[in-house]
Amino acid sequence: MIDVAKGICGDDEKHNVLELTRLWVDDLVPRNGESFLISSGIRLLDSEIIISYADSGQSHVGTVYQATNFIYAGLTHKSGGYMIDGDSSMLKRTISDLYGSIAKAREVLGDRITTYDMPRKHRYIFFNASKRRKRELLAKLKFEIEEYPKLSKSA
Repeated sequence: MIDVAKGICGDDEKHNVLELTRLWVDDLVPRNGESFLISSGIRLLDSEIIISYADSGQSHVGTVYQATNFIYAGLTHKSGGYMIDGDSSMLKRTISDLYGSIAKAREVLGDRITTYDMPRKHRYIFFNASKRRKRELLAKLKFEIEEYPKLSKSA
């Protein structure tokens, strides 16, 4: 996460970043429940920079982040994932944590480890700060701010 955090607003802000992951809300929750949950939760945080992703592989464009005024910072770079015995995808850092490196994992697992192309994700950033501080963070932002993506009519 430190590399991702450094990449948002630079090395001096890397410890000021939190990642919002795994948002799930039951369909029975009233309209706007997701955005209420996100905005209420963010107010409780000490970190000023929140990053989250929407999975384009699941036909998500981040509508809930758009509704909560996150900045859209484009798509992530293409990357690959790993599977062991064709089961459950793992990121490079997970494999490295388990085996020390990808090379070591390949030594130990042989043909049992395979790679695949992961879909790119939509990147969203929120500055949980005063107006003045938001301007400072925006000046440090290392991504171009882009227009929000929209769901295609066929999705």
